[in-house]
Amino acid sequence: MHKRYIIPAILIILSSLLYSCANELPPPGGDEDTAPPVVINISPKPNSVNFSGNTIRIQFDEYVDRRSFQDALFISPKPKSDIEINYGGKDVEIVFTDGLEANKTYTVYIGKELKDVRRGNKLNEPIQFAFSTGPVIDKGKLFGKVYSEEYSGVVILAYKLHGSDEPDPETQIADFISQVNTNGEYSFLNLPDGKYRLFALKDDDRNLLYNGEFDDIYMTSADYVVSDLDEVKGVDFLMEEFAPEIGSADFLSLLTPDTAKYIYTSISSGKSEIPPDYTFYFYLPNNKLTRSEITGSVLVKDTASGEIYKPVFNWLNDSLLEMFFVDKFRFGSTVQIDFDLENTSLRYFYRLVFKVLDQSSIGKLSGDVKGVPESSNPVVIRLFNNNNKFINYLGRTNGNANFNFPSVAEGIYTMFAFIDKDDDGRYFGGELKPFKPAERFIVYSTDLKVRGTWSVDNVFLTF
Repeated sequence: MHKRYIIPAILIILSSLLYSCANELPPPGGDEDTAPPVVINISPKPNSVNFSGNTIRIQFDEYVDRRSFQDALFISPKPKSDIEINYGGKDVEIVFTDGLEANKTYTVYIGKELKDVRRGNKLNEPIQFAFSTGPVIDKGKLFGKVYSEEYSGVVILAYKLHGSDEPDPETQIADFISQVNTNGEYSFLNLPDGKYRLFALKDDDRNLLYNGEFDDIYMTSADYVVSDLDEVKGVDFLMEEFAPEIGSADFLSLLTPDTAKYIYTSISSGKSEIPPDYTFYFYLPNNKLTRSEITGSVLVKDTASGEIYKPVFNWLNDSLLEMFFVDKFRFGSTVQIDFDLENTSLRYFYRLVFKVLDQSSIGKLSGDVKGVPESSNPVVIRLFNNNNKFINYLGRTNGNANFNFPSVAEGIYTMFAFIDKDDDGRYFGGELKPFKPAERFIVYSTDLKVRGTWSVDNVFLTF
């Protein structure tokens, strides 16, 4: 006999749903279960039309956790009345107590929160299917990707736009909801024709609404028109920084301290080989000296030839100093940077010694930018070393043009580019209120391997 739960439709999607009944227990014994639940049958069959019933049955290959099923279930458009969920063995029934609206496509979505009873194994990818109560089924498709270091709690919200109405993720549940797979990819497969605005929500309080105190929200670069005729692709979200913002807590955590923990630097003395045009960062967290006392104490020289290099100083704040050089270091040389603070109140001497890469460790990379809608828009191209957050390169084009990085330290790189519409050199991720779209961006499809003395050519960035 099925056990019955009656749930208000709006509460299907709330993770705070009250739950007090015991789960079905699987039979004891057998091999250890490491696989997530698998759907083996759905009734009505996915993409069915002219459905006139009021019950959906989903059969799994194992017992599923009831609470997680309730948390993971979302039906759009939202049913007009309460639904009933019945559990019996390995199958689940969803009953629409007052039936369904005529001539409408319904999408059933089961998110990655769903887990089995035995070991709590969760889905790797969400489950979604659709059926229609009329003779046709909506077939609008939209695909995208979220770029993030981790995807826990990330949901994609799709709002169908009506006239001049502005969707509000703080108060309005989305018309359609999706989740990302393990690669950050997501899809909507049965959207009705129309114009949509999408958001990526890091939904830490798990209520599918944006709460600025707990959640993060991200914008795309445009609204998108969906129809049965064409698939919409490339609706992407950027939720990560490929290198931490200079001066941020993440940035400072990457710096290496000296033995006294007075000066932190962007390289380790005697251990790092750096490009000849490297930019240095020095962090003095307990600094009580003046800026001139510190910069006046600096001497940079080639340890073999005695050549003196003149640094350019840029104080980012009273504790963080950026240092770079107009004249590049010689390939293969060993250089030392001294901070002679013996004549200050600190009575301290600091020396940093490092090796400059050989020319045989420097490669090239070039390519073309294509598909920029307005040729006058500048495009910023960033090349980030995957193993050293302090090695990155900056390029720029005016619209559709070629680009060239003539001197790149060998390594594995991620390439990121964006159309810099506000021409400030920084990626703009958009605003929620008043709504402003993000700048359009591309993450190159694969990592780029740069080898010394080699040239990586024909890298195409197509917007």
